[in-house]
Amino acid sequence: MKRVLVVEDDLALSAGLCFELDAAGYASVPAYNCAKARFLLENESFALALLDVNLPDGSGFDLCRELKTSHPALPAIFLTANDLEADVLNGFDMGAEDYVTKPFHMQILLRRIEVALRRSGQAAPAAAPTRWPSPPTSTSCCGCLPKTPARS
Repeated sequence: MKRVLVVEDDLALSAGLCFELDAAGYASVPAYNCAKARFLLENESFALALLDVNLPDGSGFDLCRELKTSHPALPAIFLTANDLEADVLNGFDMGAEDYVTKPFHMQILLRRIEVALRRSGQAAPAAAPTRWPSPPTSTSCCGCLPKTPARS
């Protein structure tokens, strides 16, 4: 299971991101500030990092710069409300694989994560289990009865 570091100080957004990542087959690890993210990066391994830019104890840009120095192969994706052209270009110049602005669509973010992992040589997670069982494959009305031959 691929581990994703989620550096986001908005608790509700972080919880939602982690829920969706876990449901998609990833193992998410939240960090609400730079200090915790640094600690986790030093002591654990991750397949990818999602980084907010505006954090309570520092900048996601600075964190990305540190991350790329200590873990150059670790893909990073910015997920932020900062949508100025200069910020986007700055994120790419620091080595980020992608820059996603809020608000965003979760399915598109999941696809961007998949692409970033594929480009870094890591496979995407196995298909996540479906939330609901598949519909019956039988031709009966509810799938509980076997198909019977037509009578003439």
